[in-house]
Amino acid sequence: MRIRTFHILVGVMFLTFVPPAANAADIWVTSHFTNATVIANSRQIFRAIQAGGAKGKADVQALIGSPVAFIGEARYIGGGTNIMVRSNIVLNVELQPSRFVGVHGAFSEVEVMGKLKRVDFEKRVIYILAKPEDYREDFTL
Repeated sequence: MRIRTFHILVGVMFLTFVPPAANAADIWVTSHFTNATVIANSRQIFRAIQAGGAKGKADVQALIGSPVAFIGEARYIGGGTNIMVRSNIVLNVELQPSRFVGVHGAFSEVEVMGKLKRVDFEKRVIYILAKPEDYREDFTL
């Protein structure tokens, strides 16, 4: 009975803190990374993935190696560094030097800044290279 009550409370807290709908602008409301160029690069990548098309792919190709920053949800999945960004876009973060930065709870809000490696438009995955100190966990549940 106690475990069931706990799960209900966790579910209610999750639904309370996670917005039900998000638009493209709210994924860059970060508290750690405020560089205008980084934010502009991230928005351009996000819009290109949502729109698809050859022009978006060419625009993103020009940003390879550029700094980007995202905010998203990290869920405990074996201590990985992947982040779920809005609209079913996954951010695959490779830390250099390699270090364990797994989330400390079942759910965490994470901000990360790094350099764009590539984008898989079909799978909706953004690959970046980041330093461990640029992978910041803000909220844990």
